[in-house]
Amino acid sequence: MSMADDVQMRLVFCSLRMALLILVAGALTACAPMPRTPVLPPVGTGFSLLSAPTDVQFDETGFGPREGEATTHTVLALFSFGASSVAAAAEEGGIETIDHIGHRYLNVMGIYTSYTTVVYGR
Repeated sequence: MSMADDVQMRLVFCSLRMALLILVAGALTACAPMPRTPVLPPVGTGFSLLSAPTDVQFDETGFGPREGEATTHTVLALFSFGASSVAAAAEEGGIETIDHIGHRYLNVMGIYTSYTTVVYGR
């Protein structure tokens, strides 16, 4: 192998390492799916556990005596399962009249993520 071939091979490996580093850095930062909410608390890159309201109209909002939750889980951003709909949360809590909706979001380095809809009412 000539010196020119050796230099070219090193450049190729260096480029591949740099591309891999950029890909990993992107996967561990803000490229991950984030919850959509009018009020978003600070989100960490490696670990996040937050709760937030789904609505900001609190003029006549009550929380009611009952609470229902429905959760969707995601593993490695490849597999997702569960039902985090408002209807599923209301059914789980035995709620017929919804007063307020919120959510919880958990992210552990993109390896495990969960999104929980929380419904309050009667």
